[in-house]
Amino acid sequence: DDFVFCVTHLDHNHRANRREQIGVINDWISNNYGDSEKPIILVGDMNAIPSAPEITGDLCTFWDIVSVTKEGNDYVVTYPGGSKCIDYIFIWKNDGFKYSVNATEVCNTCPGVDVDLVSDHYPVYADITFTKEYKNF
Repeated sequence: DDFVFCVTHLDHNHRANRREQIGVINDWISNNYGDSEKPIILVGDMNAIPSAPEITGDLCTFWDIVSVTKEGNDYVVTYPGGSKCIDYIFIWKNDGFKYSVNATEVCNTCPGVDVDLVSDHYPVYADITFTKEYKNF
């Protein structure tokens, strides 16, 4: 009732397919929640680095990246097998609320858990505070 949470895994082989998949996601959110004032969160394996056109253009036209993508001048690694940052957390750009990112990290260690055996990707975490914006009547 308070937010929309979406998860995806985009094509890992072809940029054109990823761009088409992102178009479907953007259209679906716009058609189903375009007038909503609730936060819409998209997470997943986008199979594209932060500087790729499908991220900088297709996604970031409608979404803000809220997960960490860089540490200093280097991209963080969310997919250690390819040493790339391809996993993200996004928030749909919406005037119905404000948000602040309190913390974000890639969890590449966990006490008592060999994270390299759990998945071929590292978990991406963000602590976000949402504040409702009330429109003037």
